[in-house]
Amino acid sequence: MELDDGLTDDQFLADLAEYHTNRGTTLDREPRVANRPVNLHKLYLNINLKHGGYDEVSHKRLGWRELSKEFRLGDNATSAFSLKTVYYRNLAAYEIQKFRHKTPPPPQILEEISAKGGDLLNRTIKSFKPPDKTKLINGTSSQEIMERGQNSPADKMDVDENGLTRRNLRQNPTPARHYQPDTSSTRQTRQSSGHAQSPQPTPTYNNVGSYSPNPSANPNSMSFQAANYEPRPEAPLTMRPVITPGYNPSLYEEKRRDRKRLLSDSASLTGSYPTYDSGVMLPGTGFPGPNIYVRCLRSLQSVIPTEQDFALHHLVKVSFERGDKFKFDAFPGLAEALIRKVLDISSLYFDVEWEISYEDDGAAMMVTKILDGVNGTPNILDKIKFLELKPLQDVEWQDEDFQLQLTLCVEAALVLRNMVCLEENAKFVAGMPILQDLLCITLNLPKNGVLDELQNYSLEIAEEVTRHWCLEADSPLYTSLLSQLYSDDRGVILCSLRAISRISMYREEMHYLRGVPDVALQSAIGWLLLEDDDLKQAALDFLYQFTLVDKNVDSMLGKRAINLAGLCRDLARHCFFGAVETEEKEMIKPETKAPAPTVIPDTPRDRLAEIIRKPEPERSSQWLKTCFKEDPDSDITQIELWKAYQARFSIYNPALNLPAADFIKNVSNTFNGANAQVISEPVQKFIIKGIRPRHYPVDEHGKKYLRCLWQTEHGECGDYIKDARGMIDHIMEVHLGQRRQLDGTFENSLSSSPLICEWNHCQKFAAQNGTTHLKDFRAHILVHMPYPEDTPNITPGHFAQNRPHSPDIVQEAEYRTIKLQNTLVDEHGDPCGIAYTSTLVLRNIGKALLRKDGEGRFEWTLKVLGPIKDVLLNSLTYNRVLAANVSDVIMMIQRASAHLNGGPAEDVAGVTDSRISESV
Repeated sequence: MELDDGLTDDQFLADLAEYHTNRGTTLDREPRVANRPVNLHKLYLNINLKHGGYDEVSHKRLGWRELSKEFRLGDNATSAFSLKTVYYRNLAAYEIQKFRHKTPPPPQILEEISAKGGDLLNRTIKSFKPPDKTKLINGTSSQEIMERGQNSPADKMDVDENGLTRRNLRQNPTPARHYQPDTSSTRQTRQSSGHAQSPQPTPTYNNVGSYSPNPSANPNSMSFQAANYEPRPEAPLTMRPVITPGYNPSLYEEKRRDRKRLLSDSASLTGSYPTYDSGVMLPGTGFPGPNIYVRCLRSLQSVIPTEQDFALHHLVKVSFERGDKFKFDAFPGLAEALIRKVLDISSLYFDVEWEISYEDDGAAMMVTKILDGVNGTPNILDKIKFLELKPLQDVEWQDEDFQLQLTLCVEAALVLRNMVCLEENAKFVAGMPILQDLLCITLNLPKNGVLDELQNYSLEIAEEVTRHWCLEADSPLYTSLLSQLYSDDRGVILCSLRAISRISMYREEMHYLRGVPDVALQSAIGWLLLEDDDLKQAALDFLYQFTLVDKNVDSMLGKRAINLAGLCRDLARHCFFGAVETEEKEMIKPETKAPAPTVIPDTPRDRLAEIIRKPEPERSSQWLKTCFKEDPDSDITQIELWKAYQARFSIYNPALNLPAADFIKNVSNTFNGANAQVISEPVQKFIIKGIRPRHYPVDEHGKKYLRCLWQTEHGECGDYIKDARGMIDHIMEVHLGQRRQLDGTFENSLSSSPLICEWNHCQKFAAQNGTTHLKDFRAHILVHMPYPEDTPNITPGHFAQNRPHSPDIVQEAEYRTIKLQNTLVDEHGDPCGIAYTSTLVLRNIGKALLRKDGEGRFEWTLKVLGPIKDVLLNSLTYNRVLAANVSDVIMMIQRASAHLNGGPAEDVAGVTDSRISESV
């Protein structure tokens, strides 16, 4: 895009030169940066029309460096700062006067100082502190430092394109020089008579003639150095003058003249004489001020609506986002300020402005507008009744001040509500009696849709705080909460029920609900019929607290409007609320283990061939793992185990066998649970505790070998075969005499003689006097194999019913499957939810009925709880979660029934336990 202001370069320079002449400054018409000329006209148009001016470029990160790169002057900090200086000295004031149409700063604080920094539009003599021209370091000027050859601080800095200095690493650090002692002699000897010694030649070891036997004549010897030692001359101390008014008065006089000239120039431009003092900190400058929390607190404590609006706006956000960190005890006065602000809601509807008094003055407490901040106001409800309601217009047509005050009160209540969700804050405000007065006032405001939000916040505050209070029946807050149960708003009813049920939850003293109106009690019972889980749970919590008082249950019996038996039926119906059907296996008969074998099994041939190739003690460990197993209840004598080991391996090479002591020690190394012991009674013997012989040997992977049960003329075969396929081959070759073909299979043809199965007295083919079909006979043999999956062309699990049980177990355990309907439990496995609370209310009612005075208590118990006995037994059978509570209620019914049937009530416990066990 072509930048043009309608002027040529010469016209622009002429106008710029005239401006500098009138201003009293010097114009550089042909400035150069990096040995390249800079067109001032193009630079002025580019910065103002394209980049927005000098301040915009200075505020932008690397702005001048990008501009230097655009003008092809170099992409480095030096070129950028040089270009900035050119514009600063020649065009900055011209831009402010011509382009911005404002008065530029005087030259003393613009052209005559460095181009560091920015913000020229707001630079004034009053706000800008001129830099120290001397640039002194410890009283020494920069010129003196350079003359002495020292590096100035500026040499250790890098300057960016904005003129800001920043520290940087040295590009070529000075190499470290290690200390080397000066061995040359600087001391003059007596023979020299004050003349300097001539340098001595360095002796060489190859030149024998140069060697001197005199140590003092050898310059490398310690004697020579000690004899010729002279101390170094002391360096003169460098004195640096300190600049003081007495030492350099002309410098301070120059400073005073410069300051007066700046003040006079400012007075001529602005028409007023600035009061500038470099030694005095102006108000509000030099420190960051209070943080946002303190400022919000102070703003809230003020009476300025705009400041309170600012405070509450931020407090709402902070209390919601940082509720776990925002605590009342860290900000004293915050809770009181919020409560005072919420109390202002009364002045919008009533002709009253509440005042909180912290003095114990009984006469003052009788005044309507005064609240007791120490003990709470016991007659707060009476004071509210005598308040005069203001004549208000339609809610939608309130003025701006009314809406602002209403919004501030609602936001203050919201901050309180958010903060009391933290347990520490709830406990903090619970110690403020004025909070109960506040809740009473807000809950008894006129019924108005605009106040619904404020009243809901008040109920949520009460829900969190009442657990720390113990409210009596005549407490104003307790009465106000009960009155909220008549509302037709679900949220109001729900919060009120929760607040009432949680009274004194975190206190040691027990709270009992008393003085509950019949209408509220009927409503709570009716809410159990609704399909609203939250409302139903809140109503059950309320009924649980109500039925803890025996007099409350007794009063329900004499009221026709309340059907206590119907309530118990509804409660019993909820015993399966939210139940989940599950299946559980219950052991009927435990398993029976077989006794330990008395004979050590033989080692299979293939396994023995593997074992004998291993060195000791690995050989004995493998043999032990093959023929023995761990069993903490069994043992074997050491001599028996040693003889078995000798019998197995002595036939090969007896010299390789372990000694007896090493072998017994190796048994404990092989089996962690095995250890050698000595039994003294009745006969002393040495045993290995923790192992027993196996029924069947195992291979290196722990898989059991198969025992051949084929009956021969000499009895059972008894050979151990590794798998089913090997067992079939063993039967075919050894017992049937079949020969393999070249491909390793058996010929599938007619046998020359009948084949009869001799496996463990099998009767297959016995009636037919055998079979001649080898294929049919082989298929039958597979039935006896316990692992058919190892046999080809057999589906896994096809013969699973023929697999034998473990030889260590004689009888498997017997189980039965029970279908249960268990209700909810918490993360600890304890019962919870609607079903659990229902059983608690039933138990409270049963206890209260049995504690009644007179003989009618058992009749009332059967009349109220008797009809639900079957439902309770069903719950006891299928709901194991509530078994403890349900069994308590059933025992109460059994006790009342046994008493009415003529049996003593004290002897009912055993009968009840037996019947409950039968039902289970």
